[in-house]
Amino acid sequence: MGKKKVLILSIFAVFLVVAGIFLYQSREVDVELVSADLNDDNVEDIVVDVSSGGFSTFEEMEAGIPIIVVGQTTKPAKLAKISSLESDEGSRTFTEFKIKEVVKNESSLKIEKNAIITVLEHEYFDQSKNANIHESGYQLMKQGKKYVLYLKYYPDENFYYIAGVTQGKIPLETKEIEIMEGKNADVGYNSKIIKKAQEKFKDK
Repeated sequence: MGKKKVLILSIFAVFLVVAGIFLYQSREVDVELVSADLNDDNVEDIVVDVSSGGFSTFEEMEAGIPIIVVGQTTKPAKLAKISSLESDEGSRTFTEFKIKEVVKNESSLKIEKNAIITVLEHEYFDQSKNANIHESGYQLMKQGKKYVLYLKYYPDENFYYIAGVTQGKIPLETKEIEIMEGKNADVGYNSKIIKKAQEKFKDK
């Protein structure tokens, strides 16, 4: 009788673990959508300096980032507030990105070709200032254009974010680096890293 009880409890415990993993992997970003237009000409653009945790060289970024993918955006960016992150700056920007090729995946995540992932971008709308905030000059990915993304993963909210702020977003359909100039944007420094990546992936 005791062995049966132990067996039943063991099976039940396994069921709870499997169910928990399924629910964790399937949940969406817990956000509150905010109404705003990032392309509104009446909204000011402000470049702010952030601690990027960036890289000194392209080679350092290649070695240090666990996830590198090629793909393109599938829908216009959405402005949202992240429930688990405290911020006085306003909403954050999420973009759906369809993966065309997985160049590198040294994470524990299952990332496949044609998967659509949610990416946090480093430009957002600050309602209190009525301004688009560009972290270190970051500009949103352009709709339908191809990019290489160097990504890290934020498990608490099930989304990816671009590494090194401006460094990890590599435009492939233009020679431009897509960084807004300003006193808080180190364009020249990051340009070298982005252009080296563009050269490497030019045939993608």
